[in-house]
Amino acid sequence: MNKPVIRVLSNLARAGGTLVSKCLGAMEGVVLLSEIHPFDRRFYNPLQQARDWYQLLEPAELEGRRFEFNEAIGLIQRRCRERGRTLVVRDWAHIDFIGVPFVARPPMRSQLTVLLERDFRVLQHALTRHPVDQWFSTSRLDIMRGRLELDAFLAGYRQYAEHCLATGFTRYEDFTRAPQKAMRRLCKALRVDYDDDFLGRWPDNPRVTGDTSGSSRGSRLRRIEPLPQRALDPALLQRFRDNRDYREAIELLGYRDPPTTT
Repeated sequence: MNKPVIRVLSNLARAGGTLVSKCLGAMEGVVLLSEIHPFDRRFYNPLQQARDWYQLLEPAELEGRRFEFNEAIGLIQRRCRERGRTLVVRDWAHIDFIGVPFVARPPMRSQLTVLLERDFRVLQHALTRHPVDQWFSTSRLDIMRGRLELDAFLAGYRQYAEHCLATGFTRYEDFTRAPQKAMRRLCKALRVDYDDDFLGRWPDNPRVTGDTSGSSRGSRLRRIEPLPQRALDPALLQRFRDNRDYREAIELLGYRDPPTTT
């Protein structure tokens, strides 16, 4: 028997995942579950999102019952199919590749993908952001301050870059410069029907997790615009350049060194 298809969108923290998810989830017929991880449902529970955001489940169906992860995703998938909707699961990839401060030793592979592939055929696509900009943005988060070491971050980032190369990826920078073009490509990769009206609907889409406090790109603006690339002190840029993971990652993903301050 053919396995049912599950669509997975991956991103690390501060890589535009909130913005892109709001856009994708604003498309007609899309059900997007946000920042889902099979081994940590303390924060984002797929069954609760399906029930509260999309009314795919009744409270009585969940009361007093414990679901295995793939069982829960399968139930949500069936409800989407019955209603003619397309399910996309946004991965909480930070746990698997960076870890801090949730796990001490991330496995450096997508645990969501490994588990889902037991019962589903997984279509995947990933989001990336330049590692320098992502490092600064992530390290400024309150939960990361003083904890996120540069070499450890770059080691996880490089492993994630290899994951992206295997699944196909969209760069956040490309998305902000040409959102419709980038979204068409993303939808084609995930086999989601593209809906051009997302540009008018995404700012008011509340069905997303991540930084919605006002400090992230996905929550602060109502217009999609590119951010200027951060200029680095030459000595700090040299720290990046001296790191093999950094050099390999930017080559894999087609990035260049940022400009330096004068």
